[in-house]
Amino acid sequence: MLIDNILYLKKHYPDLRSYLLEKENETSPFSIKKVETKSGLPTLQLTNKTSDVYLHSKYDPVKEAEQFIKQYEADIEKYDHVLFYGMGLGYHISAFMQKFPKLTVSIYEPDHSIANCFFDIKKIEELPIHKIKHIHIEQSEADRDSFISAFIGVINKRVLLVALPSYQRIFEEKHSQFLTTFKNSTKKTRVSLRTNTAFGKRWTLNSIMNLAQTIKTPNILSNQMRAHFKDKPVVIVSAGPSLNEEIKNLHYIKENKLAYIFSVGSANKTLLKNNIYPDAVCTYDPQGHNDQVFSDLIENDIKTIPMIFGTSVGYETLKHYQGPKLHMLTSQDHISPYYLIEHMRQEDIIFDAPSIAVITLQLLLKLQTGPIILVGQNFAFKHNKFYAEGIQYEKRTTSLSEKELNFAVETTDVHGEKVLTNESFLRMKRTMEKVISSSNNETIINTTNGGAAIKGTTYQPLKTVVEDKLNQPVVESGWYKNYSTIDKNYAAIITQQNSMELSFHEFINTFYELKKIIKVLSEKNNIAYEKEINNLLVKYDKKINHVIKNQFYQVFIVPAIHVVLKITITKIKEVKFEKDILKKTETIVDAMNRFLQEIELTLNVLLPAYEELKNWIAELDLE
Repeated sequence: MLIDNILYLKKHYPDLRSYLLEKENETSPFSIKKVETKSGLPTLQLTNKTSDVYLHSKYDPVKEAEQFIKQYEADIEKYDHVLFYGMGLGYHISAFMQKFPKLTVSIYEPDHSIANCFFDIKKIEELPIHKIKHIHIEQSEADRDSFISAFIGVINKRVLLVALPSYQRIFEEKHSQFLTTFKNSTKKTRVSLRTNTAFGKRWTLNSIMNLAQTIKTPNILSNQMRAHFKDKPVVIVSAGPSLNEEIKNLHYIKENKLAYIFSVGSANKTLLKNNIYPDAVCTYDPQGHNDQVFSDLIENDIKTIPMIFGTSVGYETLKHYQGPKLHMLTSQDHISPYYLIEHMRQEDIIFDAPSIAVITLQLLLKLQTGPIILVGQNFAFKHNKFYAEGIQYEKRTTSLSEKELNFAVETTDVHGEKVLTNESFLRMKRTMEKVISSSNNETIINTTNGGAAIKGTTYQPLKTVVEDKLNQPVVESGWYKNYSTIDKNYAAIITQQNSMELSFHEFINTFYELKKIIKVLSEKNNIAYEKEINNLLVKYDKKINHVIKNQFYQVFIVPAIHVVLKITITKIKEVKFEKDILKKTETIVDAMNRFLQEIELTLNVLLPAYEELKNWIAELDLE
């Protein structure tokens, strides 16, 4: 390896250097030979049992690279970053960076032997290395997946994936797997960003508004509850179209108390219409209209079914449902952990998921129930139905629209047949499979006839499960009663609020001082004010550090503006070492203006709720 490359790798990619050293003498599935092209430049010839392939043209690699990148000219404005699949000898990377100098790049090489050849032949510093954000050499499938996940999470840009045609031929299977994983991860990240953007303020608002209910209700994951549910069968009833087939079996289970029936989402509507009162209804959706899911309970004044709620659920749901309640701490609630610091355990937190069924499954796994039985968990359409009979909303009918059918995709059902579904259901299914794979529970039974197959579960008809596994009464009426809530000694909560109130006033003062600094920077971003700009940037650094360390900001603001915060950090990091003071200031001002505006919008939403919470805590009795 060229000495310049050794020094570069040791400084910037020491782990990569170590890995290449380890693999230096390892045999490759193909032989690699350096070949001089007719233009006098080198290329690489790869030979396996069946064929020879040149990574670059054996005539003129530079000309070939220039022709190759022309296909991207029309759409290049859509992207901020390029990920090259395959480094080869770098001709295409160099041509791309020269043609589109504004873009930053990353390099992913699927074969360590080719990487070693590159570092033996070409100097990495011949490329504009300040534009290279990542260089990665694939070590395994798990390493590939880990890189993609980390890359998409960190880069936060519009990414163009570029693969040399020669790599697509040589590494056909590897490239296909990379592409699939990259697309899935990108899609997942986009959905996550959209969700965080849409619900960021809502999660925090709900958590504030719900705190009184959280304090006054039992934690479903308390030690008492764990002891009660351990090794007892629980049926998770979902709202899929297959639910209608199991009404008779669910009646039998309920009447004979053979398993706890936990209804999730809209399934309670179908159960109530068939005179089946579930042992609990579970909910977590942060949206204001979530209470419509329980309209039958609310409108019919049913107050005997306990509701297990995620602490960041839409506060309207808890306000309108007057029956008994129990809570589960959700990962999107950053308010309760602060106030209940003496009353919560990290292992009790339920992680956010795209489906209430997945949330409830996590809960039951933590309660160590068993077996867990899935009913109506279609994750797919059946007879062109979205929901079970008896479930309909103004904007969501039971039957599928023509548009939904046109966008439907296929998956495999529990019988090995093809069934129609959509991307949203598949995302929920994958999340459930991930939860199952990370658990030790081996008794999760999917009884959903015609539903999508769920890895980690076994399919059995519900009638068979009843006959084979549910043979004695286990349900205790009023199981949710007489369980303790948080200790009536509220001293710790009051202490936390007193501390928070001090932080709140400090934050407000610092926030408005920071706004003034950014305003002056914006007005004086001219070379004539260079000295004043430098002084202002020093003040800016101090103020932003005060904001970042502030308790109110960390607990109330950060969770609500997570997406904008991430974008702001990325933009400011990019100009950390920028020597052009005016360019640096312009970037900081633009990023901070959006950031401060988002904080102001968040304060407008949250402050009335915060004041209400503060007043409620002030009225708590100390015993």
